[in-house]
Amino acid sequence: MRYKLEVMGLSMVPFESRLLSEAEFDDVSDLRDAVFNAFSSDQVNHVWIALNGERRIVTNCAQFQHEYMQDMPTVAS
Repeated sequence: MRYKLEVMGLSMVPFESRLLSEAEFDDVSDLRDAVFNAFSSDQVNHVWIALNGERRIVTNCAQFQHEYMQDMPTVAS
């Protein structure tokens, strides 16, 4: 699967966002790292993730984990 990530940041214009960066990933773990890094910045408002022609908005890390990481195996402590 090929994921496309668009990182959107706050704009000087109210109610608009601007594209900060974009990248493509084959592995959901790499996508996860990029999403978590993006949300660690105070300039990021939301991200768009496209997969198989479907584009979805993600507004925080918890939403990303719930929607994209449910089927991933977890590491036991």
